Formats: sequence, C-alpha cells, structure tokens
Amino acid sequence: MIVNKPIDRLSSPELQLPSVRHRYTGVDYISLPEWMVNYKDVFHLGRIIEIMHEYSVDEGWGDRNDSKFPEKMYIERISTSGAKELWIRWRLNKEGNDSKLFRWDLDLDLHVIPPLTEVEVMIKGQKFKMNKGEFELKINAFLIIDPDNKWKKHWLLGRFKDLIMKRLYRKQLEWQRTSLYQESYRFQEAMKTHFKLETMLPERELAEFWNKRDFE
Repeated sequence: MIVNKPIDRLSSPELQLPSVRHRYTGVDYISLPEWMVNYKDVFHLGRIIEIMHEYSVDEGWGDRNDSKFPEKMYIERISTSGAKELWIRWRLNKEGNDSKLFRWDLDLDLHVIPPLTEVEVMIKGQKFKMNKGEFELKINAFLIIDPDNKWKKHWLLGRFKDLIMKRLYRKQLEWQRTSLYQESYRFQEAMKTHFKLETMLPERELAEFWNKRDFE
C-alpha cells in the first residue's frame, strides 16, 4: 500500500530553509532605550546629515574620511511628481571608554517621509533653497560585552563569565551602561537643540556649540 506523506520542509535536508541570523547572535549585549527625534516643517536636509556626521566624528563614533565612515545604507526614491523619500542607516561603534572588554554600538536610522519637496525661504531679505517635509531619526544604543569573545573562548573564563560579570565587574558594567545611555541621550539632545524641540537635560551644554535652526 502506498501512503502519501506530506513533506516536512523544516526537517528535509534538501528543502531546509536558511536560518535567519541576527548580527548579535552568540554575542552578549545589553539593549538600551530607543530615542526618537521627529520633525515636520521646513528644514535643510543636507544640514541635518552634516550635523549628524560632525557630531558622530567629534564624539569618536566615526572617521572624518567619508570612505571609512560606517554608512550601511543610503536609499533615495523620487516619484514622478518629484517628491523624495530617503532612508539612511549608520552603524557606529567605539570602545567603551578605552576598555576592550566592552564595545559601544550606536545605530542611527533616518527616514525622510514623503513627500519631501524643495521650497524657497526668505531669510533676512535673501532667498534660500530649503526642504519641506517630515523626518524621523531613531537612535538605538547597545552595550556589547566581550565583543571578540575572548572570554567565551577561554578554557576557564568561559565557564565563569556570567558569574564574574555579576560579581567582580558588576559596578563597571553598570558604569558602562550608564555612560552609553548618557551619550545616546546627548545625541538626541544635540538634534533637538538644533530644531528647538523640547529637551529635558538640566544643563544645555550643547546648545551653544550646535547651530540652532533659526530663520529670524
């Protein structure tokens, strides 16, 4: 008797689906709260990108050489009407304050929501070409623990890594997490200061350094 059996697509080797692998698979990390900057009005898109780039370089997140800057994605779509939509993805990182045991990762995702159009704005009697539309900037920070997996590969440390972190490195781990949290928050603060959005830091230390958007 012939029995028609359904094919198990997950167990059949010739039909095995590829596994989805996250970039942090097998890596110990702590995900920090996400920050969001949303703005809808007249702005200069090139200036936004310039501010993000300069701030990243000044804070040690990237190289001033554009060929070495960690931009992972840049997509621009233009409709038949001329309206633009834009996606920019940066994946920044640096050592956790000179500690090779920790790495700080900062993900920046800029989405310019369509339609993005060009307009002319009068500023002190002069015409300037600007953009009109809306954009969202997402800022995500991740604290990577033992980024090169040196501890995990060690014959002895690998067995007691979690215990060592919880007891011997507990204060340093918390200090690293807090410091990265503050840096990611200050990135948001710098952007909000430029657009005069509401901020919560008691000391507006970035307000004088980063040029504000001011048409008056």
